[in-house]
Amino acid sequence: EVSATMVTMVFAVPPLIRLTNLGIRQVPGDVVEAARAYGATERRVLFDVQVPLARPAIMTGINQTLLLSISMLGIAAIMGAGGLGRLLFRALSNQDVALAASAGLAFFLVAVVLDRMSQREDADSVNLLRRIGRAWTHRRDPEKLIPDTDGPAIVTYEKDEERFAPLAASERLPMAITLAGSVVSIVSVFFVWNREAGKVSAFGRRADENLAGMSFNGLDASGGSWFGILVLLLGVLVVLSVVASARFPGRAPRWLTAEGGAIGSVGMLLVSLSFLLARPVTSTGRATVEAVEPVTGSGGWLAAAGALVATVGAFLWLRAAPHAPLHPLRASLSWSRLAGVAVAILVLVVGMVSGWSFDRRADVVITPEIDAEIQQLRQEAQERPEDAGAISAQISALMSEASQTEVIVTDGVGGESSGLGMLLLVVGALAMATSLPAVGLFGMDEHLRWRWSALTAAVGTGVAGIAVAWIATQTRSADPNYFTGVGAFLGLCAGTFIVASAMPVLKEFRRAKVYDDGGVGEETESGRESGQRIVEELV
Repeated sequence: EVSATMVTMVFAVPPLIRLTNLGIRQVPGDVVEAARAYGATERRVLFDVQVPLARPAIMTGINQTLLLSISMLGIAAIMGAGGLGRLLFRALSNQDVALAASAGLAFFLVAVVLDRMSQREDADSVNLLRRIGRAWTHRRDPEKLIPDTDGPAIVTYEKDEERFAPLAASERLPMAITLAGSVVSIVSVFFVWNREAGKVSAFGRRADENLAGMSFNGLDASGGSWFGILVLLLGVLVVLSVVASARFPGRAPRWLTAEGGAIGSVGMLLVSLSFLLARPVTSTGRATVEAVEPVTGSGGWLAAAGALVATVGAFLWLRAAPHAPLHPLRASLSWSRLAGVAVAILVLVVGMVSGWSFDRRADVVITPEIDAEIQQLRQEAQERPEDAGAISAQISALMSEASQTEVIVTDGVGGESSGLGMLLLVVGALAMATSLPAVGLFGMDEHLRWRWSALTAAVGTGVAGIAVAWIATQTRSADPNYFTGVGAFLGLCAGTFIVASAMPVLKEFRRAKVYDDGGVGEETESGRESGQRIVEELV
């Protein structure tokens, strides 16, 4: 550690010294001379004039020193210092893709955080936590954070408090249906989701292939696992959306509205259905002799039923919710959004045939022939102790070669897979169907496009949720040397693309406002008649 620290300092400190030197030297000479003329000592000139004015250059030097220090973590690991670089060094040495990805992501996050902490905006003199607090406080009026350089940047006028459309009678029943369905789904995660074996966890954990006489709820690692956890989280989102919209119409947080209810309800439905429709590991040829067929419990079916009820209620709620656009939508087909969904479908097709899991467990990669050769080498090591080191290295090389050549790759559609890849493609086709009216193919009615855009975003959330549930479940419970593959990650990317395609419309809609004449937004007949009367008078 001492040697690695010294090497890192030699490599990383020069930018700080050089940039500090340049910053002090580049302070305007007339400023320095003015300070001296007023009787300031050289010490006060340095610390009260030159160093404050050189602050941007000094902070840049600190920023570069931090980033160069991070770049030396790999060298420090090679020198035996350990730390974060050890993970990346181990991943490169063993050609471990999963560990390399996680270690690289950790490097990226650390670098970004340190970079943002050490590099502020020129006009921003507060610390990081204070900046975060100010951003959260002014999330609804960010214009107040604009620096005042040449006088008031924004002129504000006194105005009456905004009034939003109250909760209509036509909304109450759909909201009640949505709330009831989501509560049922939330309660379902505490019921039994599977018995006798882990339905999803058994793919990555041998111990879950036979759990005779045992049952698990939606939160257990051997039960619903992240499928149940996502149902719980999405159910809470729906409940909060209904409660917030009922208590504070128009003033609730952005996504705790009818859109949030639809996204959560459809997401719950798709995630719970994916758990029910997933093929268990015992339907493949890779299960052990002792494996048993898992039995789906009442919890999974109850979650799907509650989510279906919530989805119906959310769709009716979208039809009744009085929302209006902040700006008129373009009266033309949005081909770019449609292309985005098409790209997502293409990504799902690629992900369906890509690897969803890589199995390198010992009972898979160590075949009987390799095991016999290893036992023979061990016997030779006992007979010739002086060659034990060389024989041990030979055994390690043999096992490493086996782990590279004997790996079992499973895609998302084959008989040895869970079949979630094919399910994602079907859900992606549903997203394409909902996006057609959302982009204006069946009319330019703004509210029609808004409702279908909300459903498109909801289906995209379900696609991403299924992929996340598979990845997180195996990360939570899988045996060492069992990894999720790029196929599930592509499913997550496709879901993100689908959600992003609906955002341009969703971000324009808010709950309609009530004006003094009793009109609501631009939807009431009285509002249109009033506007027409004003135009006639002007003419």
